[in-house]
Amino acid sequence: METLGAPWSQGPGGAMPDAPSTVVSIPCASRAAELARLKDRLRDLERGGRGGAQALSLSIPELDAALPDGGLALGAVHELIAADPADGSVFELAARWLGLAQRREAGKWVLWCGHAERLYGPGLAQLGLDPARLVTVRAPRADDALWVMEEALRCRDLAGAVAEIEGMSLAQSRRLQLAAEAGGIGFLVRAPSRANGAEPGASAAVTRWRIAAMPGGPAPAPGLLGSPRWKLELLRCRGGRPASFILEGEDGATSGLALAAALRDGPHPSARARA
Repeated sequence: METLGAPWSQGPGGAMPDAPSTVVSIPCASRAAELARLKDRLRDLERGGRGGAQALSLSIPELDAALPDGGLALGAVHELIAADPADGSVFELAARWLGLAQRREAGKWVLWCGHAERLYGPGLAQLGLDPARLVTVRAPRADDALWVMEEALRCRDLAGAVAEIEGMSLAQSRRLQLAAEAGGIGFLVRAPSRANGAEPGASAAVTRWRIAAMPGGPAPAPGLLGSPRWKLELLRCRGGRPASFILEGEDGATSGLALAAALRDGPHPSARARA
């Protein structure tokens, strides 16, 4: 038990002789409960004030464990950046994760705002995204794309939305995040500058990911191709820490992706032999 002195302060005339001497006792148990409450509040602030926000599981335990909400936070915007402007892996990742949001909210639609000619229905279906419940929008100007994304995030009938954004200000990203807090989830597909390779600047997005294609996995037999692989980096996460993963395509996985077998099962047999 800790004892605190009287909370009086001296006035202009000095001490207050007539003020009673007051002693306040704070039980240790109460102090521990208050400290726990303050820690929870701090974590809440680090997560953008979302409290116990629901999350979209990425169906890969290692990825979910790296995120403070146990998955991608709903009611939030997430950035997906291509390591190479010419690499289309970022669009595949966006389609897979949008498909997860679509399946989570059965019966709801999803929206894709960008270059519609990049989308191919049968290919989207293979990635787990139902093209029959997909709305596509082509925005001629960046401001139009941002407006479409903001309205989509506010729409209760949409499970999620993707927007291909070449550039935006911090204030514009804050508007998108505020719109998403109505309950939607948004993915901003962005590419580094073709001139100098610089990544996009600051934004209010809850997470920022970077994806790059890698050489495929070992071929199962001569003349066959191995599983495709990607390097996925969690560059920034509000309330979390950066992380890096090597993923590969896997037909049996819910999201079509899994941690690369060499990492999931330990070192490759050839590596163990060299060791």
